[in-house]
Amino acid sequence: MGRPNQMTSVQPTAESPGWGVVASDLDGTLLNSDRYLTDRTVAAVGRVRSAGARFVVVTGRPVRWLTPRVERLGDDEVMIAQNGAVVWHPATNEV
Repeated sequence: MGRPNQMTSVQPTAESPGWGVVASDLDGTLLNSDRYLTDRTVAAVGRVRSAGARFVVVTGRPVRWLTPRVERLGDDEVMIAQNGAVVWHPATNEV
């Protein structure tokens, strides 16, 4: 039996590129110049998740700023805010 909390590697397959987690900033990356998630971006995040990876939003902004901008991505993954100081789960609103 392995050690508790032992990391395991994700092996690539034809269905999955082998990514365990994909993290992305918001400003200038996921959000366009109008601070909006385009349909293309939402679809790309969906493809990452369909490939078996978790998708995590990371931003320097506060949690209160995130909610209206990322609701189209769903609430099933944690988000990292305030320059890494806060890990927030939108489904439960837990910090």
